[in-house]
Amino acid sequence: MKAVFGRLITVLVIATSSILFGCQESEAPVPTTNFRLIVNDYGQYQRVASDSEDWTGDAELLLQRRKLALEAQISIGFRYTLHADDVLEPVKLTLAVKPPSNEQGLTSLKKTLMVKADEFPYQGQFFHTLEDADNLLPGTWILYLKANGKLLSRQPFQLLPTEQP
Repeated sequence: MKAVFGRLITVLVIATSSILFGCQESEAPVPTTNFRLIVNDYGQYQRVASDSEDWTGDAELLLQRRKLALEAQISIGFRYTLHADDVLEPVKLTLAVKPPSNEQGLTSLKKTLMVKADEFPYQGQFFHTLEDADNLLPGTWILYLKANGKLLSRQPFQLLPTEQP
């Protein structure tokens, strides 16, 4: 009886080992995309076009600073170059603007754009214009850039109230 029981345990150990360590179908590894972001020319911009809804349009850098005077029609932002390794599919870029905490009910805004694999390294720009009096809120405004959901950049801009005479 001991011999039969010993053989049964040996068979169970071999079968379990085969299942756990080698008889499973292996999946091909999914290549991961490594992103490298270079941020250039952050600060206050003058928009070339009057369309403030276009966050990626052309603009001229006026001041390269993180602390800026809050004024109507102020545009904040940055230019960037995004490098990516092993890109096989289009990459979803998410641009988001988070206003300072406030009692006025301003909420974060976001837009997305798709970058094709053959467009890398991708050169882009991200600008946000504060137009309405309701949006002229002093404090730290943060611009976020994500690629396929992965946070690549967090650019804070402190907008300081202007002194009234």
